[in-house]
Amino acid sequence: VAVDINQMSDLIRLEVLDRLKASFGDLYHMANTMLTASHTHTAPGGFSGYLLYDTTSLGFDQVNFDAIVAGIVRSVALAHASMAPQDVSLGTATV
Repeated sequence: VAVDINQMSDLIRLEVLDRLKASFGDLYHMANTMLTASHTHTAPGGFSGYLLYDTTSLGFDQVNFDAIVAGIVRSVALAHASMAPQDVSLGTATV
């Protein structure tokens, strides 16, 4: 999941995985779920749980944190619900 925030934090990753586990059991876990950030400087702050990053936003902001986590979880749930069988093929060419 690519998220339009400045960095991905362990706090977000762990909360997302906890919430996904509540809905999907052991299907999504640390070894098969990738969360990454676009590194924008226009996203809300105060969500990382790290003092250095949260200081510029005057501390941790639970509302921002919850909104980001909920958005990620919803994105995974929507993607999961729309999965369908697909064919994958491999081709080669000589140039």
